[in-house]
Amino acid sequence: MHDHDAGKTSVYSGAAAATENLEVNEFDPLITDKAEVVKRNLQLTAQVRYFEAILSSISDFAYVFNEQGRFVLINQSLLDLWGLKSDEALGKNFFDLKYPDDLAARLQRQIREVFETRQRVTDETPYISPTGVVGYYEYIFSPFFGADGSVELVVGTTRNITSRKQAEEEIKHLGERNRDILESITDAFFAVDRDWRFTYVNSQAERLLDRTPGDLLGKVIWDVYPGLVGSEFETAYLQAANEGVGSNLTAFYPDHQRWYEANCYPAPNGITIYFRNVTERVKVEQALQESDRRKDEFLATLAHELRNPLAPIRSGLEVIRRMGDDRERLEATLDILQRQTNQIVHLVDDLLDIARISQGKIHLRKERIELKMAVEIALESSKELIDEAENELLVTLPAEPIYLEADLTRVAQIFLNILNNAARFSTKAGTISLVAHTTEDKAIVSVKDTGLGIPPEMLTNIFDMFGQIETPDEQTRGGLGIGLSVVRKLVEMHGGSVQALSDGLGKGSEFVVTLPLATEESEAKATYESAEDVTQSAQLKMPDDDSASRPEEKSHRILVVDDNDDAAVMLATLLSIEGHSVRIAHDGKAALNIAEEFQPEICFCDIGMPDMNGYELASRLRSLFPQCLLISVSGWGREEDRRRSQESGFNHHLVKPVAFEDIMNLIHHPPLTGFDRRNV
Repeated sequence: MHDHDAGKTSVYSGAAAATENLEVNEFDPLITDKAEVVKRNLQLTAQVRYFEAILSSISDFAYVFNEQGRFVLINQSLLDLWGLKSDEALGKNFFDLKYPDDLAARLQRQIREVFETRQRVTDETPYISPTGVVGYYEYIFSPFFGADGSVELVVGTTRNITSRKQAEEEIKHLGERNRDILESITDAFFAVDRDWRFTYVNSQAERLLDRTPGDLLGKVIWDVYPGLVGSEFETAYLQAANEGVGSNLTAFYPDHQRWYEANCYPAPNGITIYFRNVTERVKVEQALQESDRRKDEFLATLAHELRNPLAPIRSGLEVIRRMGDDRERLEATLDILQRQTNQIVHLVDDLLDIARISQGKIHLRKERIELKMAVEIALESSKELIDEAENELLVTLPAEPIYLEADLTRVAQIFLNILNNAARFSTKAGTISLVAHTTEDKAIVSVKDTGLGIPPEMLTNIFDMFGQIETPDEQTRGGLGIGLSVVRKLVEMHGGSVQALSDGLGKGSEFVVTLPLATEESEAKATYESAEDVTQSAQLKMPDDDSASRPEEKSHRILVVDDNDDAAVMLATLLSIEGHSVRIAHDGKAALNIAEEFQPEICFCDIGMPDMNGYELASRLRSLFPQCLLISVSGWGREEDRRRSQESGFNHHLVKPVAFEDIMNLIHHPPLTGFDRRNV
């Protein structure tokens, strides 16, 4: 069965011809029927056709040898290299095909070696084909086993590796000096040809790529490192290869879990890449960026925390200036000024403490003290904040005294900071409990609240400097984020430990402080005076609506909404002195209820309030009272805060502390339309 199609030689034709004239006993001694021999011949011919179709579709050379080292199958790519037809090559060996004697002898010997050792042989050689093609080739001879386990045939493939060899030669031509440079540079260096095969890898690249040159040379980069496909590195490599433009980048490579800095440059036969592992540098940069972010947040929070007490102080001073001889109002105003001043002092003390601790300038004055004394001092100082949040406080101390070898002032500060933290992050009418007990050599104090809670990922770094839970609606109650950092440092200075526990946001939190007990018993009992109860400051009495009316200015109905009682009362008092009718609400729901009956013309509204923040309240008030003048009064003064105020329906955004003259100016001379962006 010969294929006589003009201009095309069939691979299978020789094999078919070889089987067409077989005698019966030559094909299979067990088959005596000539018709069966012909049938088997046709089946073999069909199989050869399939092999031809498969082998002709690949660019590499593919072929099969029999035990005598003669070709029994050849694909079209190899025939084209030789310039032969299949019937001119099938059944011949390398000597017959005019290969150089030494090369032919080596190839025939290697074929025999595969039959004898049953092992694959891999080698490479230069070769000039009869058609004049000069190249360098890599070939593999592999055994093909029959049903009885013996080697029936040898299957071979050959690949043209001329470009790789040329690149290797080019590298060699750089000379020993250039090679020494490539090997000595601290950057990793490798080169790939136009087919994206590695042609050179220096020792530094070998270490960073986790591969030896033998693993990489001649291999396609995308096959060895599939993680590069679709990455920023691929984009840079393609730009250098296709556009002839160098590029550099720093990007994360997930396969290695490292950051690399890569510089890619076009080369005559591909591209060259210099790169280095910059993971540590990137981590440092990220840490610095995170530090800057937290510093910026801290400064914004510090400004906010200072503005909050400054607002009622400024208003209180204005009240004093305007009140005349009203002694009762003067005393109440002075009480507010005292409380808010104390809050500023507490903030400054925290800042100084953290600075002293960080610099090692705090020295403990240890003495034998009773734990109860420190707890009562802390309770006395925190009572005002706890009462303001309307929390129920439960204290459980053992009947027997607990003695510590400690600095009384600093231990009291530890529990004060924790109690204040619980009060700040508690919901209205929540519960705060303080429970103390002892083990064999330790005192354990637990402060538990029913407030905001702590997400799992924050349980450890809640004690870090400026570590705060990101809850925008609660920011105004969040403090500076340094109180708990002070707690941890002071506890550790006493040889103890502190731990934060929580089931998550909205599920409350618990702080457990462990301190070592005094090591020696003493007959002298610690004496101290019981902490005095702190009475609630008298609420300022609001004047009658008409008591201070000023005929030259129009009186307005004004609603003041702020969860800070002092700030709300001070502002309302000033507005009342000016003759306006004023109502106060301390949360969004109360504000809506009062507004429904009061029908306010003007509303001063804080932003950071529990349950319903100022933005949401403004949106609802705007829909209910379209003509109402809405003014946000907040400790937050960033551009983003002003934008949110405008979007939620406010006409003005004022930053605490606000000058009363500016407030009156807004009331009596508001802009005709739009959002007032003045920074008052």
